[in-house]
Amino acid sequence: MILLDADVLGRQRTGDETYVSNLLRELPAAAPDLRFAAVTRHPELVPDGVEPIALPARSQELRMAVSLPLLLRRLRPRWRTSSTRFRSATAAGRS
Repeated sequence: MILLDADVLGRQRTGDETYVSNLLRELPAAAPDLRFAAVTRHPELVPDGVEPIALPARSQELRMAVSLPLLLRRLRPRWRTSSTRFRSATAAGRS
């Protein structure tokens, strides 16, 4: 299974949401021999051909630090990708 973090779906983050939507729509046709899944707060927005995996979250920090790692440990995907970018605590204070 190839697992994509599709948390941006339904969150009105236009560029990120468009990128992930198009990726999810095109990947199954580009690699029909692979199984794709998407982790999201909005499984109803995952296109056909991709397995939706619901992961509710009240806090993005808890989702990334606790909920998602626990889910990954349970699912054990062959590959995982995310569009989330992290900044270190020291870098966050700098411009």
